[in-house]
Amino acid sequence: MIFVTGATGFIGQRLVVRLKAQGERLKILSRSRHAEFETVVCDLQREVIPDGALEGVDTVFHLAGFAHDLRDASELEELYRKVNVDATVRLAELAVRAGVKRFVFVSSVKAGGRGRNRWGA
Repeated sequence: MIFVTGATGFIGQRLVVRLKAQGERLKILSRSRHAEFETVVCDLQREVIPDGALEGVDTVFHLAGFAHDLRDASELEELYRKVNVDATVRLAELAVRAGVKRFVFVSSVKAGGRGRNRWGA
């Protein structure tokens, strides 16, 4: 079974379509239940990924992340850390415990927040 976080995002939607077309069994992590796939309901901004989330999973595609927010990154630092760091570490730990064979982590430069230029802006 393949587990996908970020399955409803831009890249995740395309990945899920491709995997489904290949006949793969899918389980996703989402803020709300998905009618078509087994769903682990979890809001990474407010909740911790549950212990049994990866039972029976061979491969994880971790695409979920917090990015593209145009507000001042310093105001969002805790949110970036919670979603992009803490949730990723938790998912990796769960993957090790569940014996997951492959863990594919996809991120973007924006996942780290907006950097400052040499003038401090």
